[in-house]
Amino acid sequence: MEYVGVDDEGVVQLELQGACAGCPMSALTLSMGIERILKEHVPGVTRVEQINASGETDDLYDEYAPF
Repeated sequence: MEYVGVDDEGVVQLELQGACAGCPMSALTLSMGIERILKEHVPGVTRVEQINASGETDDLYDEYAPF
């Protein structure tokens, strides 16, 4: 995974690399694993977005928000 950046609203952008980039479970790992850990340990992080190789943003918050 590669850190792309963070905006003023606390949204962290990451690009998955290698086998993770094409794995259908990567979105779940990113939101329920990495996002959860970042929110617990890094003040100000509100959510994580996955940046595709094409530069498009996949907002995982809506897809995997609890409730």
